[in-house]
Amino acid sequence: MKISRQQLQSLSEAEKRKLLAELIEKKKTSLKILPLSFAQERLWFLDRLFPESPAYNIPSLIKLTGILKIAALEQSLKALVKRHETLRTTFSTQDGQPVQVIAPDGSVTIPVVNLEHLKPDEQEVTVQKQVFLEAQKPFDLSNGPLLRVLLFCLGEQEHILFVNIHHIIFDGWSLGVFNRELGTLYDAYCLNEPSPLAELPIQYADFAVWQREWLQGEVLESQLSYWKQHLADLTPLELPTDRVRPPIQSYQGGVLSVSIPPTLLNQLKVLSREEGVTLYMLLLAAFATLLHRYSNASKLAIGSPIANRDRQELEGLLGFFVNTLAIPIDFSGSPTFRELLQQVRLFTKDAYTHQTLPFEKLVDELQPDRDLSRNPLVQVLFALQNVAIEAVKFNNLTVSPLRYEFEYTRFDLELHLWEDDKIGISSEEKVGGLSGSFFYNTDLFDRETILRMFKHFQTLLESIVVAPDSLIWKLNILPKEEQTWLLGRNKNYSLDQKNGSVHEMFQAMVNRTPDTTALVSGDKQWTYGELNAKANQLAYYLLQKGVKPETAIGIFLDRSVEMVISMLAVLKAGGAYVPIDTTYPPERVSHMLVDSQLHLLLTKTELLNSLPISGLPVCCLDQEQSLINCQSRDNPAVGVRGDNLLYIIYTSGSTGQPKGIAMNHCTLVNLISTQTDSLSGAAKTLQFASPGFDVATQEIFFTLCTGGTLYLIDDQQRRDPSALLEFLLSQKIERLFVPFAFLEQLAIEAGESQRFPVTLREIITAGEQLKITPPIVNFFDNVGQCQLVNQYGPAEAHVVTEIKLEGTASNWPKLPPIGRPIPNNQVYILDSHLQPVPPGVIGELYIEGVALARGYKNRPAQSAEKFIPNPFSTEPGGRLYRTGDRARYQANGNIEFIGRVDRQVKIRGYRIEPGEIEVALNTHPGVKESVVLATEGDTSERLLVAYVVPRTAPTVETELRTHLQHLLPDYMVPSVFVAIAHIPLSPNGKVDHKALPPLDPTLRTPVENFVAPRTEEEQIIAAVWQEVLKLQQVGIHHNFFNLGGNSLLIVQVERKLRSKFEHQLTVTDLFQYPTIYHLANYIVQCQKEKVGIDSSIKNRIRKQKAALSRKAKSGRKK
Repeated sequence: MKISRQQLQSLSEAEKRKLLAELIEKKKTSLKILPLSFAQERLWFLDRLFPESPAYNIPSLIKLTGILKIAALEQSLKALVKRHETLRTTFSTQDGQPVQVIAPDGSVTIPVVNLEHLKPDEQEVTVQKQVFLEAQKPFDLSNGPLLRVLLFCLGEQEHILFVNIHHIIFDGWSLGVFNRELGTLYDAYCLNEPSPLAELPIQYADFAVWQREWLQGEVLESQLSYWKQHLADLTPLELPTDRVRPPIQSYQGGVLSVSIPPTLLNQLKVLSREEGVTLYMLLLAAFATLLHRYSNASKLAIGSPIANRDRQELEGLLGFFVNTLAIPIDFSGSPTFRELLQQVRLFTKDAYTHQTLPFEKLVDELQPDRDLSRNPLVQVLFALQNVAIEAVKFNNLTVSPLRYEFEYTRFDLELHLWEDDKIGISSEEKVGGLSGSFFYNTDLFDRETILRMFKHFQTLLESIVVAPDSLIWKLNILPKEEQTWLLGRNKNYSLDQKNGSVHEMFQAMVNRTPDTTALVSGDKQWTYGELNAKANQLAYYLLQKGVKPETAIGIFLDRSVEMVISMLAVLKAGGAYVPIDTTYPPERVSHMLVDSQLHLLLTKTELLNSLPISGLPVCCLDQEQSLINCQSRDNPAVGVRGDNLLYIIYTSGSTGQPKGIAMNHCTLVNLISTQTDSLSGAAKTLQFASPGFDVATQEIFFTLCTGGTLYLIDDQQRRDPSALLEFLLSQKIERLFVPFAFLEQLAIEAGESQRFPVTLREIITAGEQLKITPPIVNFFDNVGQCQLVNQYGPAEAHVVTEIKLEGTASNWPKLPPIGRPIPNNQVYILDSHLQPVPPGVIGELYIEGVALARGYKNRPAQSAEKFIPNPFSTEPGGRLYRTGDRARYQANGNIEFIGRVDRQVKIRGYRIEPGEIEVALNTHPGVKESVVLATEGDTSERLLVAYVVPRTAPTVETELRTHLQHLLPDYMVPSVFVAIAHIPLSPNGKVDHKALPPLDPTLRTPVENFVAPRTEEEQIIAAVWQEVLKLQQVGIHHNFFNLGGNSLLIVQVERKLRSKFEHQLTVTDLFQYPTIYHLANYIVQCQKEKVGIDSSIKNRIRKQKAALSRKAKSGRKK
């Protein structure tokens, strides 16, 4: 309605009044369209990213006892909706930007659910179910309403009111305002009086406009520079979790009710007064300390909610004002708690002067890696609520707030505490201490883990009040019973290390079963009696050569019966054998021959030319066989004790030179005794391991000391999975010791040939991390009653822990634990200060007990570095071996192997275990095997590289990437995939990482090289990017966010691409594929799959029509 000035002047007074009334009425009924606040903007984007998610619902529940006037209650709610624009706001887009749309009026009704006909216990169950369903219902931000109410009628004077509001228009402070005004209005309307509430001076939308106008220029730069200075080098907080972090955060949560007793609270208050800090600062510093002890992070940030209503006119508004401050806490320099507390005091006071910068704006400016699996900047939130949320008060009604556990959380962890004396809870519930709710993400944590974590927090607080000057790492976090459990596990030492030797155990078996077959090599076999006699003859010959206890005797022989006889003979003569693999490079053999200081070397004439050095005392068994045959066949009487030297075995050293590990008899005696009880006894056992590997000792002597039969194979059979499988089948092998890498290759071969060695009773795997891959599951599903035993132990301790995997293979964990310590050994999991870590927390694994080697031959410095004094031993000379392996205790007491300290990868601040990625890759049907490595270089430049052995035809990289993105967070998806024919193995059957092909240099930094769009899909995406980002050109390997993209711009991209492709892209897709190259490949793959599905459907329809046609013709013929 447009009226010119002349027309207006010509109107009468009555006509002017009528026109003014019409204009006022039109204004009342028109929509207001205004910008969002920064906080609203982020929630709007999250709603687009995770549509249908109830994570940002704010439900509340109250019980009303007395005569409730429902009409007055409904009238009160309508008045609140009319009073607060935010309760009638919805959200839309205008020119690609989100806007809030404020309706001129809003209606609200109260649905009533009548449960009077049910019994009280039935009412309770029904209310719980209904409330749960209502709380989970997502809100439609575009259409509203964003307020829902439900009233349960339990009886004439008993009702329960449920209110649910979306966080985008509401916060915790708002709940107090809402409750107060609802009570005031209800009381007035019950008396037929008008609303006593004064007109609001401003509305939330006014705040949003003001915030955007104020927060720019110098004000914005000042705020940003402060926070950038303190948060720029922050990396994600990596807490130990019970499960692998899913690729996309689900917000699924649980909550644990917690409390701190009054006595401890009073002690905390005394300390806070002494230090000039608030109780909040003290608790925040303590909580940060706990997180530091759990994660070993030198710097971390904790989110701290702040009301952000620093102006009086904002206090009475409903709306989303709350801001999150990211409080950084620095543990570098090993501070005391008192020093840390002062650091927290200074920063929090300073941070409050910079609290007006919205968290969302900070995220946009700092541009942390886009990661859909976690919250940006802060993953943990802490709050101390010292002002009560005002409860609803109705005249003539008793109002009781009901606890409702909303099963969602927006962070990994949220700890909310409050003082019982300061909040509005009934007097019978007040205990005068601290109460709270510990929210946790159930995708990551179990309830038992959070319960244990809070116990550690309480123990830490008790330690702090007693010794605030203690260094952070010295503060105790373990309750006494847990500390006793961790330090006292498996203290069942029963073995006398001075008694017993390996060859005596063998001789005992010879006496029991002299005619049983002990050894098979090719078409020849030897009984226990024959093998013992041969070994005795050589032992007597060695005694004549001066062999005695502690004498080192080298064995340079191929895998053969002579090798086994030589090992037995050396032990019977009292010596210690040094196995030297004849296939080793000359340089390695030369070092071993010199370093071991051999008294004598046993070999054969044909191998003499292979020896890299001359002048050694050598005994050629074939040349001196006639002399050996003249010796006695009886057991030599040589006094050998358990603490005498058994062998020296050489393993790879960090300096490049192999180091010799000197092991005593008692280690193997203990292992054989243990396995005699845990394994199935005498069995046909394959001798698989290389003679120079400690597992070969276990295979040979466990078999010969328990009455089994040892089967020897040649190196060609050993390296070829097909030949090995044939051997297992033809010889009906019953027990196999094999590392994971070769076990998987064997399983693949058996699966492809459909030939399974059903005579196997046990497979014992060790040497590297066991992964339960699809081929291994298939293998164990088809080999009958074969049991898989996972053993762990470095060469410096042989076998320390073991576990038998129970149940069906398909139910085994993808990364099985390594079990528990075997008898007479103890395992500790310690932090960098040799303090025990709690169950679930990752530390370094240390070993104590009879399994320990003496040390490294001729390397006192390295021995002292790795074999350290045992701080927990009550006996003089107690030692621990530092393994360099990362592990943790599971809740059931088993030990979970995490990985090598030196194999852990850190890329862009994220800690990554390659084994987790390998397990996920191996679940793809097109992948046989895989190995994941990181390229060398700075953490910001390193790339994850996946080496993949395809099952048949090469698997498309995009397909593998998509597969992983459904299983892992984006930062764990390799940048490069390399197809290889097979996984290279070391002589010990482990993965040989150094033998993997080098990465093509052109693939190392694809982002730095501009590559123009080539395909139609790439060109379409590039055109949209250029338009939205206002760039002249973009390359297919450029990252959208690195080019200046943000969450709002990516929504524009999604909207523009929606009409370009048949496959409907989502915002989540754009996050997961942030380069043109990967996004285009993903689109092409999806379109191919759709064509395949469409073709399949058409074929089915065609076949159905043909069948119907044939049936119809058949019917006509009849």
